[in-house]
Amino acid sequence: MQPKRTASKMMGSAAKAEDGPLKRMKEMLKENADKVTFSNGETEDFQFLIRCQNRDIVGHQRRIKMWGESIISSQKLIQELEKRIQEYKEDIEKNRQEIVELK
Repeated sequence: MQPKRTASKMMGSAAKAEDGPLKRMKEMLKENADKVTFSNGETEDFQFLIRCQNRDIVGHQRRIKMWGESIISSQKLIQELEKRIQEYKEDIEKNRQEIVELK
């Protein structure tokens, strides 16, 4: 089975297609790179924003870690309390049975 042919191969422009739009875009970017500039003020403002955002991200990550640890410790405490409640219920039931036996 022969490989499928693209429209450019059928039209005889396969050599041109290999250069294609991507290569032309890269060339345009290289040509226009010197035309795109930012002022020092804009660059400094952007750097400041990036630093602030990074600090915020680090702070949020710390809080998430603390909340995770807090959730785990709270779950352990809840399990202990549920166990105690069950023990108290058993003790109450034993005491009721003893009261009934004493009567």
